[in-house]
Amino acid sequence: MSIRLLTMPHQQMACRLKLFFRLALALFPASGVIFAQTASTGAVRGNIVDASGAAMSGVVVEAVSNSTGTQRSTTSEAAGTYTMGLLPPGVYRLRFSAPGFETVSPAPVTVSVTETATVNITMALGAQQQTVEVSAAVDPLIQTESAALAPT
Repeated sequence: MSIRLLTMPHQQMACRLKLFFRLALALFPASGVIFAQTASTGAVRGNIVDASGAAMSGVVVEAVSNSTGTQRSTTSEAAGTYTMGLLPPGVYRLRFSAPGFETVSPAPVTVSVTETATVNITMALGAQQQTVEVSAAVDPLIQTESAALAPT
């Protein structure tokens, strides 16, 4: 009894590998969207740029649910993109903030089940804010060291 190895011709195997890799590459860009939501949640994503159109990384993105008050946050990536997935359906108030830029609060966005809402933002330079704290030692108005009355 002999053992026969199942082999395929070299060209057929190469063709199948090419097909596999093409399929994997075609699905890869969509993988972020696929994993950003489930059958009962949605997502919000977008791009953040400054006034010159340059991508902004490190922008804090906050989402607050109008119905529950639940707050979620994320930070934009180096390419200026952000994705906030697994959000229960509802209306959300978004807020974008970065040091040296004005805080942006666009119109509320509706998140639907299995959908991804897109909110792109342009950040404007903000005025530099300064906080000045003043504290001073005040001499006591009441003399507590002796019982003598001061002349008036």
